Parts: sequence; C-alpha cells; structure tokens
Amino acid sequence: MCNILRATLVAGIALAAGCSQVNHDEVIPLDKIPEAAMQAAQKTLPDVKFETCYKGTYGGQEIFEIRGKNAAGKIREVEVTTTGEVVEIE
Repeated sequence: MCNILRATLVAGIALAAGCSQVNHDEVIPLDKIPEAAMQAAQKTLPDVKFETCYKGTYGGQEIFEIRGKNAAGKIREVEVTTTGEVVEIE
C-alpha cells in the first residue's frame, strides 16, 4: 500500500509542477534514433542491449525513450533528448 501512495504522490507532484509524461504512441526503429541520443543511451547504460524506442515529448522537448535488457534480463530504459541530454534513467 505504501508504494501505491508514494507513486500517487509522485505523479501528483509531477503533474502539479507541469511535467509531462513521455508519449508512447510512436515507435521508432533503432536506426532512426539521432546519433547523439543513441550514444548517450549506450554511455549511460553500457550493459544494456537496446531493443525498442519510443518518441515523445517531455517538458516541451522531443525525447526518445530507449529500452532494452541487461545481461541479467532486467528491462532498463533511458530517456534522452535529440542532442544526447539524459532526462531520466529507469
């Protein structure tokens, strides 16, 4: 129950602060990701084999949410701007 309350609180704070969530409507092939964005993702999560990418916006900026699995099979993702700025790591 505590995790649900925490997630709700975090989501509420983010919405109140004007943050936007990544829009996952558009799937982007890995070879269409801007080079700076892909390099930043690989540098940030070097042990991850990236498999999918979603294009969206975050705080009014175009970003790419790049997902893959590490050697243990855990799904990891990194959100980066077109210029390679890391926005979030999960």
